[in-house]
Amino acid sequence: MGRSRVVTAPNLSARRNPRGMNKDELDGKADALKGRVKQGAGDLTNNDRLRDEGAAEEAGGEIEEGFGKARRKVGDAIEDVGDKKTSSS
Repeated sequence: MGRSRVVTAPNLSARRNPRGMNKDELDGKADALKGRVKQGAGDLTNNDRLRDEGAAEEAGGEIEEGFGKARRKVGDAIEDVGDKKTSSS
């Protein structure tokens, strides 16, 4: 009759490591680091192509990391709403 229905939020943060970062954040950090290494190698060898490739890879990694942070924050917000909903029921 007066049953309340509990709707749970999808677990968007399930792919987190112990430090709280998700796969996108970790992959982004790794790509950005590889890009910085390539830039350094390009600088040392005066290889403009390698330096530019590294800069692009670093930028892509930073974008991926930012996407991962946004995804984590959305997941946390959804979990908070779900927690408030279940605690108020």
